[in-house]
Amino acid sequence: VEMPKFAVIVINFSIYYYCRSDSISNIYKKIRCYCGKYGCLEAVASGNAIERTSNEILNKERKSWITAKDAAEMAKNGDSVANKIFHDAGKYIGRSISSVANFLNPYKIIIGGGVSLAGDLLLIPIKEEFKKQTMEAISNNTKIEISKLGMNAGVLGAIALGLNHFIFKPEMGFN
Repeated sequence: VEMPKFAVIVINFSIYYYCRSDSISNIYKKIRCYCGKYGCLEAVASGNAIERTSNEILNKERKSWITAKDAAEMAKNGDSVANKIFHDAGKYIGRSISSVANFLNPYKIIIGGGVSLAGDLLLIPIKEEFKKQTMEAISNNTKIEISKLGMNAGVLGAIALGLNHFIFKPEMGFN
């Protein structure tokens, strides 16, 4: 069972906005998403998307399924095609977060979830694309980091969202 993915905006330690992360950017029209729609970031830059692309491109002779973790190891060991898969995913993420950053001018953007465990394979192209797509003042002043929470980020985020809703802001509804 796959947990829903969320994007959250935290301002002064309060959760102000959240949404399904696949709804942040609808600019990738060619690939059908798992939700049935076209254009979702989830379809091109998630762990599932990296696995799908890796198996379509790299799994010509192999009998076993290539996971996103396998693809990351291949990229780290010098496989140029696996490296391009992560580079492209990082570009898509960088382009998507730049749209939000140009509007909100955040101090920091934290990338989480399982695919973030790829580290610099994703972070470097994210930062490169972010710099290209944002206003200079924003790209120079916004830090982009990989979450230190690892695979616990989703669970801890859900707890924080629940606490925020039920304890701190009971008038905020889940939409």
